[in-house]
This record gives sequence, structure tokens and C-alpha cells, in this order.
Amino acid sequence: MKKCHIMGKITRMGTAFTLAIALLATLGCGQQSTPQASGQTGGGSTSAVTEPVSATEVEDDYVVRVPISADFCAAPIQIAAALGYFDQVGLKWEEVDMVEKSAEELIVSGKCDISYNLMQSVMQQQANGLNVKVVMGVHYGCLDFLAGPNSDIKTIADLKGKRLGVPGSLGSPPALLLRRALTDAGIGSSPENMEVDIRVYSGSDLAMALSEGIIDGFMAGEPLVAMVQRQVDGSEIIWRQATAELTKDEYCCVLGFSTEFLESHPALAEKVCLAVDMACDFIASDPAGAAKAQYDTGRISSEDLALNAELLDSFNHGGDSRKGKESYLNCALALMDLGVLELNETAAEFTERNYVLITGESF
Repeated sequence: MKKCHIMGKITRMGTAFTLAIALLATLGCGQQSTPQASGQTGGGSTSAVTEPVSATEVEDDYVVRVPISADFCAAPIQIAAALGYFDQVGLKWEEVDMVEKSAEELIVSGKCDISYNLMQSVMQQQANGLNVKVVMGVHYGCLDFLAGPNSDIKTIADLKGKRLGVPGSLGSPPALLLRRALTDAGIGSSPENMEVDIRVYSGSDLAMALSEGIIDGFMAGEPLVAMVQRQVDGSEIIWRQATAELTKDEYCCVLGFSTEFLESHPALAEKVCLAVDMACDFIASDPAGAAKAQYDTGRISSEDLALNAELLDSFNHGGDSRKGKESYLNCALALMDLGVLELNETAAEFTERNYVLITGESF
């Protein structure tokens, strides 16, 4: 593992990230706690900016409010809490009860400080005014496509004219990723050129729809896809986000913070990033141990720890701020091409406004 000198790494992080936050404050981005309209860059004058200091030069007693979901792909946050990484980096923190609300909803209501979610989901909310800055990619590939039994579907290119399922809504990350994969294969999925039949189901109903032949396949998150594959004889995963050429180099889930928290507590944000990256390293080096920690702490209900470990291993965990920004820009371009993001700015400008680099050295 690469975390041999924890506090040394915090020191290296300090100056670069706090300088970035100081610049953010100077430019006037995110000064208001209320969301801004899509396409706006913020405004208004700012008071004098305090000279930035590193994480080792200031003691901040603020208690960071950490939302920890039961989502399988939230393993880095779960592990950082379960194995004491938040404590090891010197963070004062408390868990926020999510109660069926997303981290982003809790940020809007002023009840938490951290955003951890699928990049496509956070990006759409930022475009709609969510006052959050993404800072780091966390892992790859938690969405896959499962084709039904006795199917002639072997690749995405075989989906033309098929009935396809997605969970939640047509704007959900699996639905958007399906459209991106279809577009990449030359298959229309827009209202003007619809060459597939996309249907929305609850996650629990996707297995039934597939097994009964109501749909020919579906895109969804793990471990749902792998579990349904084991339940429906003859079904086959024909596309994996972690390995598909379209997305293998693009982060799936990202870490972010409320803009207010970033500006007020940059040193604490650094510590959160470090703890999450430490958790990523643990998952990458010991996926079986990570799966056991998830289950033992009650975060995940699935008792198939071998499957859980296999999936965690496939996600390629590893925090990276610069690669995360590259993924963010690539995803923004793709969503603009789909007409999902309608911006009064370029994808590059949108990225610069909504993504803050931690540092080029630490991640």
C-alpha cells in the first residue's frame, strides 16, 4: 500500500489544495449557500482572502458531517469509517443519518458536508445549481449490462430494436450510460432517433422482467447485475463499465464537498480526501477484507462475500484528482452530446467551475 507516511502526505497536500480553495474564494465561486442557475459563474465582490495555510499549520475543531450510504459502491466511505481512517488522519467527524435522502439533498438542506455519488448524477445536479465541487475520482466501473437468456445479444451493437430496462428513471446514471453506449455503437436513443425501446423499472423488478422475457436486457449497478445473472440461467453480462473501451479510463464515482465547506475548512477537506484514498488502497489490496468489513458493520446486507469481494476488486479503486478531472470533462462532453446537459458555457468551462484539483503530487 502507498500510505506509509500518513501525516507526511497530509503536509504535501496542504499548500496546493488550500491555494486552490483560496483561488476559488477569490474568484467568487460558490459564495452563496443557495444554488446558482445553470451556466452562471457566480459573482459579487469578496472580502480579503486569508493567507492559505497547510493542514499542519492550523487546528480546526469543526466536526465534519459525513453521510454514509448503504450503496455497494460507497465502499470507500464505509471502509474509511469502519477501519478508522477518518480518525487516523486526525479528523473530527460524525455520521449523518441519510434516511433515504441522498448526500446532495442533505447538502442542500445544510445537514452534511460531503458528496459521494456517481459522477453523472452529481454533474446533472451541479448543472441545476447544486453548490458542490467535485475534487477526486474514487473508483471505476460499477454499472454493467446484462442480456437475457437464450439471447442473440453479444455486444451493445446487437441492441438495435431491443427492449431494454433501466432502474429508477430515464435520467438515472444507468439510463444515461446505456444511451452513451448505444450512441457509441451507432444506435439512436434520442427522441428524434429512437432505435430501441427503453423501459423504466424498480431495481427489484428488473430480474422478473428479464426472466419473463419482457425485456431483452438491462443496464444497472452492481451487485444487482451479478446477482440477477446468478438467478436467471443463461443470462450474460455483455458490457462492463470497468472494461469497455468507452469508459474503462473514466471514473464512475467521485468525491466532492459543499462549496461552503471547502472554502471554510480546506484543511479538513484534505484529511477527508486522504482517508478516502487510504480506504481505496485497502480495498484494492484486500477486497475480501473490505467485503467482510462492509458486511460486519451492517452497511451491506448481501451475504455473498466472495461475490462482493470479486466486484470490489473489479472496480479498480484508487483516489486521483487529476485523472478524476479528465473523467469529469469527458463525461460532461458526452452528456452535452446527448442533450442531457444544456449549458450556457463549454464543457471545459463547466469543468473548471465545478471541479477543484486537490494537488498534482499526492493523488
